[in-house]
Amino acid sequence: MGTTYEYYIKGNKYATYVNGTLEAKSLYKADENTIYRYFIQQDSLAVENAGQANPVLQSIELVEGTENILSFECQKIFLKTSIGEITYYYNEALGINKEYFINHKYGNWDAYTKMTGALPLKYVMVFPEFTATATAIAVEEMDLPDSFFDEIIPKDKISKN
Repeated sequence: MGTTYEYYIKGNKYATYVNGTLEAKSLYKADENTIYRYFIQQDSLAVENAGQANPVLQSIELVEGTENILSFECQKIFLKTSIGEITYYYNEALGINKEYFINHKYGNWDAYTKMTGALPLKYVMVFPEFTATATAIAVEEMDLPDSFFDEIIPKDKISKN
């Protein structure tokens, strides 16, 4: 893991960047329902079908209570999966079109977005091997050109798949 996790979204695409020992970029394309993960140091690409639930969702429920993150009063939602638990903290002011993600079963993103219609500002993942917490330190509205998403993953890597 790293110390920085950046998330960009526009319509039905999102991109991420994480630094650290496994520096990586990822790109989700809803029209393909595919996640491309590019591992920078290894110069390698993993392609994942976002239509397959991984891990399997066992239950999802809204949780009482709120938490203030960056002046957003966030609701909580709890997901229990076949391998662990995730609690997301979100505010509807950071809404997204959940219809774009109805087929994005990987990470149970379809179930999360269906119930919240918003981006999370924090998550806590508890799995047997590790516990991870990520909390937003900034939210910035940007006018991202479509070319931004075309340049996240080297074109020669995607064209080989």
